[in-house]
Amino acid sequence: MKAELTKTITQQEKGPVCYLPAVLCCRSPAVVAEGGKTAQEVVILWCKAGVTSQKKGRRSCSSVVSSAAEITMSLASKVTLGAACCVTAAIVGYVHLKQSIDREKLHEGVIRDVERQQRRKAENVYLLQQQSDLTKQLRQEQQQREAAQQAATPT
Repeated sequence: MKAELTKTITQQEKGPVCYLPAVLCCRSPAVVAEGGKTAQEVVILWCKAGVTSQKKGRRSCSSVVSSAAEITMSLASKVTLGAACCVTAAIVGYVHLKQSIDREKLHEGVIRDVERQQRRKAENVYLLQQQSDLTKQLRQEQQQREAAQQAATPT
């Protein structure tokens, strides 16, 4: 793109100068109605086509094209963009990793609860069995006492 812009600048220096409205010569990325192109792209296209205007208060096409050539990203901009992309990717990755770890912890909690319930159930069954054994033992002792009392009392 730089070679194309340089070529346009040299052509403009040799040929007629194109004077365009200051609105189209600014660096704002406002979109112009012509096919969704930015103002600078339209200016470059007009300059290539040789559109001229001799009205007062207009800037020349060569100055616009040279300012459009300055649009390329500097090294600092590229580094900043790359760093921002890397940080964003790292944050997204961390959030996904954290979510999966949290899900695993929640699942482990459910498994521990089920195991705890089974242990309590087994303990309750064991205690119930012991109580029923003690009840049987007490009934047998009670029956033996009653039998001993009946045998001791003469009728």
